Amino acid sequence: MVERAYSLEFGRELDAKKANQYSISGSLESDKAFRCVDDDCQIPLTCTNWREKNGKRYYFRPSHNDEPHIEGCICITPQEVREQVKKEVSEAKKTTSKSGIISVKKSPNKAKVSSSNKHEEIDSTRNKNQNIKISHSRNDIQDRQLSSLATFVELFNDSEVDNYSTQIKIDGEVISLSDYFVDVTNDSLVINKNRVYFGLANISRAEFGENMLQIEFLNSSYPNIYSNIKQIQERANTKSIANSIDKDATTIYFRGLLNGKNNKFESFNDKFYKDLYSPDN
Repeated sequence: MVERAYSLEFGRELDAKKANQYSISGSLESDKAFRCVDDDCQIPLTCTNWREKNGKRYYFRPSHNDEPHIEGCICITPQEVREQVKKEVSEAKKTTSKSGIISVKKSPNKAKVSSSNKHEEIDSTRNKNQNIKISHSRNDIQDRQLSSLATFVELFNDSEVDNYSTQIKIDGEVISLSDYFVDVTNDSLVINKNRVYFGLANISRAEFGENMLQIEFLNSSYPNIYSNIKQIQERANTKSIANSIDKDATTIYFRGLLNGKNNKFESFNDKFYKDLYSPDN
């Protein structure tokens, strides 16, 4: 649920209440002619309480259940992040309960909607036959692709999930959640393998760079992690990490690999903010 969206009919941004007023006056025709304002996201949005004069709350929601905001979208709310993670965890548990495989996929840089669509009329037949995209049961059970780090963290910490069952596919290797998650306080370093490293960490501003954040794992031989503070602050799924700067140690999960040649962490995705998560706040 977001309060602002790009109007395809007007060719500019609008807040939801103003869009509702234009719908009542007849200046706007379709409640679905909106896009997310994040340039990398731009998913179709629908305005609530369309042509309703006494609506209690006005906002834009994703038009399609199978097309949520892209991971790292700057517009998505914490509530939407939680709802998306909850939905993915439920789907993943159904897959693993039927001995299916969960594949770790990289987060797309762009949503399905291309940037050129932002200034075009919405296609009324879009997703009309979206059920065709759904596989015929068996393939869905055997292989479900997930990208959100928060989803994997919730699965790892879910008492109903068997962490020792080999049902996680990463880089062509099928492993268990217990192998996928690496406790950074262990003596032996896991290098050159994409894993989720976790442990208590101190969050601070790096000594180099005006806008760099430093994550220092406690009681660990692993190196520090660095990321851009602004990128961390403006996203709902990582904002809590920025809020932990110079405060008590917090639990940090980082997805990526430790490069054995330079002893530096590299993120699994193209941006570090997609591979950082803290459930403590």
